[in-house]
Amino acid sequence: MSPEWTVGFARLRLDAEVWQSLLDATDLQDACDLVTCDDVPNSIDRFALRSSDEVALTAVRREIPAGFSAADGHRLSDHDPTALTVSWQAVE
Repeated sequence: MSPEWTVGFARLRLDAEVWQSLLDATDLQDACDLVTCDDVPNSIDRFALRSSDEVALTAVRREIPAGFSAADGHRLSDHDPTALTVSWQAVE
């Protein structure tokens, strides 16, 4: 589990335990273990991914996208959104 999750994202120990249980049970990887999440402090959004025998997934970048607001400029949510850029490649 990434230090960012333990310290910054999980205010309650139970949250971190549940997240880790999900990752372990599904063989998923926390995107914050693959790319830095320091540029998205205190985000509540989480990303997990898993490659398969046919497709290799790679987390490239996690960020707060610009311009995520309503036409009148108001926020669409109570927190900033985050986006994960993922590349993929067919496994031969």
